[in-house]
Amino acid sequence: MTSNTGMLPLTPGLGPLTPSIYASNTNNKVLIIDNGGHTLKIATNNPSQPHIIVPNQVGKVKNEKHQIIGEELMNYNDPSEVRGRNPMEKGYITNWGLEKEIWDYAFKRDDMKIKPQDYNLLLTEAPNSLDDLRKTMYEVVYEQYKFKSLYLTTSSTLGLVHIKQQLLQYQQQQHQPPLDASMTSLLKSPCHLVVDCGYSSTHIIPHFQNTRLNYAIKRFNVGGKLLTNYLKEIVSFRYWDMMHETKLMNTIKEKTCFVSRDFIFDIKRCQLENLNSPLKIDYVLPNYNDLNNKSGYIKQQNNNNNNNNNNNNNNNNNNNNNNNNNNNNNNNNNNNNNNNNNNNDDNNNNNKDSANDNDHDSNNNDNDNDNDSGNDNNKLLNVNIEKDNNGDIKPKEGEEIKIDSTATTGTAPTTTKEEDMEQVLSLVNERFTVPELLLNPSDIGMNQAGLAESIVQSINCTNSNLHIPLYSNIILLGGSTLFPGLKERLELELRKLAPEQYNINIFQPQDPILSPLYGGIRLAQQPDYLKNSVSKQDYEEYGYNYCNKKFF
Repeated sequence: MTSNTGMLPLTPGLGPLTPSIYASNTNNKVLIIDNGGHTLKIATNNPSQPHIIVPNQVGKVKNEKHQIIGEELMNYNDPSEVRGRNPMEKGYITNWGLEKEIWDYAFKRDDMKIKPQDYNLLLTEAPNSLDDLRKTMYEVVYEQYKFKSLYLTTSSTLGLVHIKQQLLQYQQQQHQPPLDASMTSLLKSPCHLVVDCGYSSTHIIPHFQNTRLNYAIKRFNVGGKLLTNYLKEIVSFRYWDMMHETKLMNTIKEKTCFVSRDFIFDIKRCQLENLNSPLKIDYVLPNYNDLNNKSGYIKQQNNNNNNNNNNNNNNNNNNNNNNNNNNNNNNNNNNNNNNNNNNNDDNNNNNKDSANDNDHDSNNNDNDNDNDSGNDNNKLLNVNIEKDNNGDIKPKEGEEIKIDSTATTGTAPTTTKEEDMEQVLSLVNERFTVPELLLNPSDIGMNQAGLAESIVQSINCTNSNLHIPLYSNIILLGGSTLFPGLKERLELELRKLAPEQYNINIFQPQDPILSPLYGGIRLAQQPDYLKNSVSKQDYEEYGYNYCNKKFF
């Protein structure tokens, strides 16, 4: 059956709100907090008030007493000097004292000025949280902050609400082009499978009529944090010590990494081509004394295509002349007196031909490298390399495969280029071996299923009548889904595992990070929002068990 991977035809952001919906809930102030492991996304149900993004971390600089939070932490001059503390472990809040410091900072900002006792709270948490952790959260929300009510849900549910609301609005306003069949199915189907690749872990969450099927939720412990730490380790082992450069390595990961369509093939390419690989990228490390280079940048390769083309033309002319000489020599083979001369000429011409062919091949290789070096990072690179029947790369006829000592790992030698005081980090196979852990955690010894296997396991846990619509409506959320090539690779992997007669459709919103926040804003403006929340009075009367029954 057919498969489809596509970007939803939606603009980033909330979009215009229906006046009747907004007017129905103007008297109820709602504070929406998407409490992620990496950042807090905070907004209110007032569309005129902007949302904010705050690092979910508290930093401290050596030999300084005060802590760094929020904007100061994001814009600190030298991030390598900051040691961060995170209130969350494995996606769950374990240090509420530290989390309260971050919340207090966010509530007191000039662009928020939140008084918790005047607001209803809509809060996200990871699925299947421990009962003791949730009990502590209720105490903080109701007893310390004194919020009027609490609505507890997951980021996946809010992201689904946002996507369906935007699709509905897109259809009602009769935008062009109209929704295709797969997106119409996504809008009308009661079944959806949300893949939430977050900072701490990845969850696969089936939904039926916007309700989570908790018994079928699958989780594996690969997220943005693990990928960044893995990149830090391999760069520190092969190049320089980057173990304290978490923020920098996270930036490099986001700018340079991609998911390979054929992992084994690309690994063998790196072994064969080594430093000449078109996958190689030079990343100029930041200079914290330079205000214009605080996070580094990808260095552009020099373009020598014109010179190479001229050399190739000259070599082609020489080859033609040599071929003519060979023909003349062959025609004169009957003259015994000229045999020696002809043989010498043939040898010389053959030597020239070999030299010219080598020059021609090397120039062509240079052209390929120069052309590929300017390709955009968001495109997977493909080169014309032959494979044998086993799928292995085979050399050209007459050539030998030679792999040097550095090619066994497919990486560039551990060298530092200094051009105009620049420190350059060269990345080759690191670019795709790091995100590969999303699909194959076993590469680093984790005894867990990858993304495709977890999706199949989750769907198989549901009723068989739900399998077809779940495979047809897969939604990607979370920052770790932004790697170029992930959707296409996931579709290929699922096609191998899913029944042949099932359609596979994978969708991604324009902003998979902020979609849950926008979905929370839309949910907070529904007229029945308060009916599905637990008020402070109900909590004080019935206790935290009542909250658990209400939300789960």
